[in-house]
Amino acid sequence: MKYRKVIIVLLINLIIINLLSNIYAQSTNSEAIMLHKEARPLTAVDSVGRSQEKHELGIRKLEEAIKLDPSYYDAYVSLSKAYQAYGIVYIGSQVGNLERQDMYLNKARRVAKKAMEIAPNRPEAYLQYWNSIEPETEESRQIMRKLFEIDPNNPEIMYPRGLDLIDEGRVKEGIVLVLNAADRLAGEGRASHAKERLAERLINSGFEKEAAEVSDLIKRDEKFYRGAGEISRGNIESGLNMVKEATNGDYAKLSLRQKGYFASVLEEKKLYKDAADIFELMDREKYKEKITELRGKAKNK
Repeated sequence: MKYRKVIIVLLINLIIINLLSNIYAQSTNSEAIMLHKEARPLTAVDSVGRSQEKHELGIRKLEEAIKLDPSYYDAYVSLSKAYQAYGIVYIGSQVGNLERQDMYLNKARRVAKKAMEIAPNRPEAYLQYWNSIEPETEESRQIMRKLFEIDPNNPEIMYPRGLDLIDEGRVKEGIVLVLNAADRLAGEGRASHAKERLAERLINSGFEKEAAEVSDLIKRDEKFYRGAGEISRGNIESGLNMVKEATNGDYAKLSLRQKGYFASVLEEKKLYKDAADIFELMDREKYKEKITELRGKAKNK
């Protein structure tokens, strides 16, 4: 069961890395660039119509691209992801193939390490290598520390680094980092998952009080989104009451993401004064024009 859970986490992380990897054609070899471009959709683990044959073709194209340009960083990163996905999705699904699967996972690590050597200050290869090794080990924590040095404002890095800080005993720092990351992760579902993982890590590390506080935060978030949903559906009074209950009437407690969503829902329902108040909580100077516009609409309503 634990092995299966690790595999699922690895697959999710592979998809995330594909979204994160700002791919730049660093090669000057036009044929290598074209091979890399052709290979990426063939080896994408989340693509429609994927198949083992297409994946193998994509791997061959990436290997050829690297032969044409042995310093092609992006091709190494893509090949590492392709090897790992091939080992997990296609070889790992076949009974009795664990040894062959390990061979592809080891290939993925070696290729990622080569990319790290080529561009030691770019995060994609480190993130890919981190994703290919056993989680919650000293090696994985060392890689994540390096990643955080390179790209400290990336929520995909802030989130696991925050969990590591809890393991290192820097609990308050870890909680703040994970919550900040959750506020910036793409999609509310992923933000909720980050908070759930945070609560789980705190419990496992013996910080029951802090875990309970995060669990309360998750419950508050659920009530807030139910309330905002009610407002959006036109049930304004009951929705506002739910949001007030969730926040104890203090909207400053909402995250930046939640404030933005709440303000847009209020504006959509022509609750202009309330929307302006939320924009003021977000950033009075930044949204100065928007606040003035909304207050004008409220006055003329």
